[in-house]
Amino acid sequence: QIVNERLTLSSNVAYNYHAPTLNDLYWQPGGNPELNPEHGLSQDITLKWQIPTSVARFTLTATKFRMDIEDWIVWTPTESYYWSPRNMNRVRSEGVELSAESLFHLGNLTNRIVFNYCNTDASNRRASFKDDASVGMQLPYVPHNKWNINLTSQYKTLIFNYYCGYTGKRYTTTDQSYSTNDYNLHSASIEWSTPICNHNLTLRFSVDNLFDTYWEST
Repeated sequence: QIVNERLTLSSNVAYNYHAPTLNDLYWQPGGNPELNPEHGLSQDITLKWQIPTSVARFTLTATKFRMDIEDWIVWTPTESYYWSPRNMNRVRSEGVELSAESLFHLGNLTNRIVFNYCNTDASNRRASFKDDASVGMQLPYVPHNKWNINLTSQYKTLIFNYYCGYTGKRYTTTDQSYSTNDYNLHSASIEWSTPICNHNLTLRFSVDNLFDTYWEST
């Protein structure tokens, strides 16, 4: 804690170990029983600032993170037209996460807005074989930019929620020859609850992908 419990600084360092899953090893076709476990160090430092006012409460958070992982497991397409996992010699993933949260009241309406943003540079730093095209390239499936915003408003037992999330372009090959398009997803929900005979009845209506956006899961 730095200033009157409103400004805090924290840090973490961890050793990571992740064994290949059964699918990684034995999925047919494509499993690779020769995979090595992932292992390495991760570290982050976070600065959090809480700003209470007479009408609202604001929280701002910034995190700088870095991971250095040996034998990172990644699934990539093969010449046989199926996907197979392999180890990447040394991967560094680093970036910044930013978030802002506001809680405020408008009459009997309680509102909460949360915004999150993440910028990630993740690349292979050492060749696994001669002419390895993945060195220095953004890792498959990891977007450089990703953000979302969530609004929740509550009036007594009635709750409304709206979500919008953005995912940037993601590469699907280690040489960046193929990629998916960036996209925005929107969703909305409304929820009402009431006590009935010592129980709580909740009715909820939600719509995911509100604007029928085409997107690809990776």
